[in-house]
Parts: sequence; structure tokens; C-alpha cells
Amino acid sequence: MTHTLLLGSPAIDTVPAGQCVLASDQRGVARLQVNGCDSGAFELEASDEDNDGVDGSIEASAPNGGDGNYDDIPEAEQSNVTSLPNAINGAYVTVAAPDGVNLTAVEATEVPLLHDMPDASFPIGLVGFTIEGLTPGAAVDVILFLENAVDINSYYKYGRPNPAFPAMLYAFGYNGATGAEILSDRIILHLVDGLRGDDDLTANGTIVDPSGPALVTNTAPAVNTDNATVAANEGETATNSGTVSDVDGDAVVLSATKGTVTDHGDGTWSWSYDV
Repeated sequence: MTHTLLLGSPAIDTVPAGQCVLASDQRGVARLQVNGCDSGAFELEASDEDNDGVDGSIEASAPNGGDGNYDDIPEAEQSNVTSLPNAINGAYVTVAAPDGVNLTAVEATEVPLLHDMPDASFPIGLVGFTIEGLTPGAAVDVILFLENAVDINSYYKYGRPNPAFPAMLYAFGYNGATGAEILSDRIILHLVDGLRGDDDLTANGTIVDPSGPALVTNTAPAVNTDNATVAANEGETATNSGTVSDVDGDAVVLSATKGTVTDHGDGTWSWSYDV
């Protein structure tokens, strides 16, 4: 791609006419004679004026005329909101943080191949960003808007869930403090500086977040009972039994709120409770 030199560029006409006379080019085609020759350089204006890591021209191509979160302000003019194509199919993702904080190092990446991969697909890959300007330990909600509807039922973070673990993909469901809420028109990321979900795991006023929505494909295990209800008198032992299976071949752990449940290891289980 060739770009015209910017108006007033020092590269324009820097070579005097007497030094750049050329009667014909390498093909033998006559060339126009002008008062001077450009130096051969080309220039581009840096357009990431909001310093979020995404070129302003890319943000301008986002849905709604470059306003992917529909707040009537173009993303290229906001340091807390940005839009960029995802790494899988190029559909746009808009990342919106609250006013007063800055988004930096925003990027879209594919999911890394790990030794232990979850039973899930990632239709838009991962979106990484850094939030700066927080009070150390502060909580912040970041909203993701997806250009196209995707089939998702979970959300995963990539990083260390705590200092004792290596980087991994781990489920990031909302637990009342941190985690992702998947709504019909957006995804809300509840983040706290230094806690689960902050990849640097340090309350330092900065949150580092590589993550993405997922469709978990693992099928839930099937647990069946021989008796729908059981009855026992005081002093007696109530019992039940049944079968358990998992089509994905995963290990199933059985537990009971009351009494004792035993997995016999052959696809059957039994339960007893002293009334």
C-alpha cells in the first residue's frame, strides 16, 4: 500500500531538480520533469490517540459508526472504551470500562494450546487488556459487546488462578465478587484488583485480563435412583441405590447432604441414613 506524503513533509522536494533529472525510467518511459524530487520516504500518521493499543482507523470501523457500546462517543476518542476484530472470524468486540480508568494493551488472540484443555470451544478467541488508573484493590466492572450473537454458556480466564498454579484456562463464573455474567446483549466482567481474574494477582492499581467467552461441550453425568422416594421410622436406616455414568468418561464424585453415599466403581451406588 502506498501512502501520499503528508502536507508539509520534509521529504517533499528535498532533492534539487538538477540532481534528479531523469529523461526516462527503467522501462524507457519518459517521466515528467519537476522542480524537485521527493526523498523516497513514506509517512503514516499514528492514529492510536487514546493509547489503548488499537489503531483509530480500526476502532472507526466498529459497528454503529465506530461506537460499539452505543454511548454516542466514538471509541477512538475514549481511553476507556475500544473496539477491535476478534481473532477467529474478524467480528468486532467492544471493551468498555468505566470513566476515569484507562484501557491499554488491548488485543485479540487465539486460545493457546495447553496440555489440559477444557471441554469447550471459544468462538471469538480471547480478548486481552490492561486497566490502569485504579485505586489499589478496587473493584471495576468491564462490559464486552459482541458484534454478532454467538452460542456461549461459560466464560474462561487465561492465567494463574492463584500464585501456586501455572497459567491455565479456568472457568470464571460470577461468585458474587469476581467473575463473568453472560447476558443476552453483553458480558459483564466483575474484576477486583489483585484477586481472582487479575492476572498479576497484585493489588497495584492495575488489572491484567486475558479472557474469552466459551461454549462448554461436556455433557453432564447421569445419576439415576432405584427409588424416587424412601421412608423410614425413627431408629431405622433409610437406604437407596442407583446408577451413575458419564458419556465423556470423566470421573464423577458423588456426595449427599445427609447420610453416606458409596460409589461401587462399577456404575452403581448406594446410600444410607440412620433416622
